[in-house]
Amino acid sequence: MGDTGSLTVGMMLCLLSLKLTMCGTDDNTVHINPMVLAFSPLLIPCCDVVRVYLHRVRNGKNPFLPDKNHIHHKLLAVGMQQRSVMIIVISVSTVFILFNILLSLYLNVNWIVLVDILIWTFTNIRLTKRIGQLQSRQATNK
Repeated sequence: MGDTGSLTVGMMLCLLSLKLTMCGTDDNTVHINPMVLAFSPLLIPCCDVVRVYLHRVRNGKNPFLPDKNHIHHKLLAVGMQQRSVMIIVISVSTVFILFNILLSLYLNVNWIVLVDILIWTFTNIRLTKRIGQLQSRQATNK
C-alpha cells in the first residue's frame, strides 16, 4: 500500500470513528461508551505516530521524514519475522479493543485512555531496552 492508499484508509477510519461517536445508545443495549468503540481500534496507530513524532522532534530531526522508529520496525529489530510482527500488532490491537470495551462498563473514558497510554509507554520502554541489549550483545560478539 502506498501513500495514497494509507491516507485513504486513514481518512475512512477517522470519518467512521467520528460517525460512531455521534451515535446514541439505545435503552436495549449494554451501556458501552461509543467513544471507546471509536478510539480503541485507532489506539496503536495514533500512539505510535505521536511517539515517533515526539522522538524525532526531541532528537532535532524533521518530524515528517521517514525513519525506522515505528513499532513494527522495533519488533523487526528484535528479530521477529514480518508475518509475526503483523500478527502481534493485530493481536495487541484486538486485546486493547476488548480490554477497553470491558473497562468502559466500569470506568470513565478518561481513565481508560490514561491506562492505555501508560501500558503503551511501558511496553515501548521495555522494547527499546530489549533492542539496546540485543545491539550491545551483537557489538561484543564482533
